[in-house]
Amino acid sequence: MRRSISPGEPRRLLKRLGVGLSILFIVVYSLYQTRNLRRGPEIIIQSPLNGAVFAESPVTIRGIAKRISDISLNDRKIFVDREGQFKDDVMLLAGYNAVKIEAEDKFGRKTQKILELTYKLF
Repeated sequence: MRRSISPGEPRRLLKRLGVGLSILFIVVYSLYQTRNLRRGPEIIIQSPLNGAVFAESPVTIRGIAKRISDISLNDRKIFVDREGQFKDDVMLLAGYNAVKIEAEDKFGRKTQKILELTYKLF
């Protein structure tokens, strides 16, 4: 026995499909818009390269910080410009030096980078 389609059934199916697609669009768009909030803070060290050897001190540390509220270099607060760029000098001791750059976002998520540098007195 074949089931007959009532006159209003295709319209209801299209309406449900439209509502379902609308909800799917809203969910995908919301996930896309909140992608930066879900990532947390990010630190990019531009110079010097990790493992670099220097013959003189101080050394200028340069980089970019994204999605942060606070940033510190060796537990000392530093500042970023509007583009998120930072620049600060660090005095190196003779031999191996570990420079810690730590950032935190407004949600309390933290990230850190350790930059290993060597200061050789020639």
